Amino acid sequence: MFFSMTIVSLYILGKLELLSRPSQLLFLKSVLAVAPMALALFVAVSRIADYKHSPADVNAGCFIGIVCGSFAYFLNYPSLLSPGSGLPKRRGEPAQRDAQKVKKEDNAAIYDTTGNA
Repeated sequence: MFFSMTIVSLYILGKLELLSRPSQLLFLKSVLAVAPMALALFVAVSRIADYKHSPADVNAGCFIGIVCGSFAYFLNYPSLLSPGSGLPKRRGEPAQRDAQKVKKEDNAAIYDTTGNA
């Protein structure tokens, strides 16, 4: 449960750009981003309260879920502090083309002798 809810929380944080760009309704958006983790915590506590699992098992599962969920999210999305945090990372041929395009534009700006750079 913590694996999937970690990914959902981080995804919401990235899409709403809460950490990269301050905005209105910050509290409401923060509550929305934390809600999936609260649901996972509720499930974990209920498993302990119903005597279905020991607290050590639940704590280990929470830790493993959060670590693996964070790893999976950051494997596919940039940092939550970057301006493009809501967009997935580009891989393969399209990413290489974009990198070459940016490199050419940078070189053109460096060697521009007209003073328009």
